[in-house]
Amino acid sequence: MRKLLVALMMVAFAATAFAADVKFSGSYEVDGKYEKNYNQVRGTTTEEVTNQYYEHDFDLWMNVQTDKDTFFKTKLELLDGSWIAPAKNGSDDGYADNTQFSVQRAWLGHNFGGVLVEAGLMNSGAWGYAFADDVEGNYRVKATFDVAGGKLTVLTQKSAELADSDNIRDDANKDDADKYSIGYKGTFGGIMIAPKLDYDIKSNTDKNGDYGTGDSKVIDLDVAAGGKFGALNVETEVKYNSNSVKDGDDYDLYGIYANFGYNMGAATVGFLTAYGSADKDTQKGFDFDDDFDSTFILGDDLGVGGGDDLTGFWANALYATYDVNDKLSLMGKFAYATSNWEDNDLEDATAWELDGSATYAITKELSYYFNVGYAKVDLDQAEDPDSLMLVKHGLILSF
Repeated sequence: MRKLLVALMMVAFAATAFAADVKFSGSYEVDGKYEKNYNQVRGTTTEEVTNQYYEHDFDLWMNVQTDKDTFFKTKLELLDGSWIAPAKNGSDDGYADNTQFSVQRAWLGHNFGGVLVEAGLMNSGAWGYAFADDVEGNYRVKATFDVAGGKLTVLTQKSAELADSDNIRDDANKDDADKYSIGYKGTFGGIMIAPKLDYDIKSNTDKNGDYGTGDSKVIDLDVAAGGKFGALNVETEVKYNSNSVKDGDDYDLYGIYANFGYNMGAATVGFLTAYGSADKDTQKGFDFDDDFDSTFILGDDLGVGGGDDLTGFWANALYATYDVNDKLSLMGKFAYATSNWEDNDLEDATAWELDGSATYAITKELSYYFNVGYAKVDLDQAEDPDSLMLVKHGLILSF
């Protein structure tokens, strides 16, 4: 940690010497969790088990603006995980073993007027709304053009590289993994429209998409649209991906999302629906993914169906939010989900969950939240797990 702080200070002083504008930002979150019977859904044990533990997450961003058109950005993750006792009680060395320091983003950009060019390790995995998004870092070269009504983005992404300076094999390039993407985001008459098409070539992968032997190609179409119509806010998104696998079965998956929220001043009531298909032959399902957070337990924490959120399910939810005052806000949600799987333990499964939360702004930068969730799962093909419960509260400092 001391070495990191020294390095950051050196960068800041060096940038100042060259008249660059350096800004730091970030967040630190500490939370405590109570979980009941998660183990039964995960399949680890059939007993009633409760877990209680603390977690924390510390991310630090640095933005270096060398002039009005040129920048460098980086994100450092210093902590992300549960509180674990040090190897030696009261030992700084012991705590140091539990840090997760990594450089998660590092890229540069320059605005050439009508086009912004960026290159490096930057955000990927997000488009439209949060539905089926999983923001992670990937190596990209991206160009964003100013066009009529919005912006056009084209990029190439390097997911795996076999032909580097240490590899002298003539056909090494054939084992790379590359993605090519073109997307447009524009607003017309208050309606946002965002279509995107990806072509993902994953060479040297097995039938599950893991690197080994074989090849796969994925065509991914994502179309998002939405806007405000008086007091009604509408979000919609459709995503379809076609998977061609050399040494396995081809399969197609799709997801559909719609969210309707009606604003009544301090309160908002709404309904959302999210559908994810499942393929019977390959036992693959469409994942609502990590950033969607359909529910506290079944979606965000457990990812029922095998993904980062509900996978291969159709979920419907009624929700309401209420701003009590400038500092306190409340949320309530009831969700019901049905399975689209066949020929496994989730066939004909159903589940429901009731969630509630309260968030209080202690200061402009510091907030406290309290979340509670209760869920039930009905498995027609296996023994039903006991009821599930989550209680979570924490502090978030954003700066």
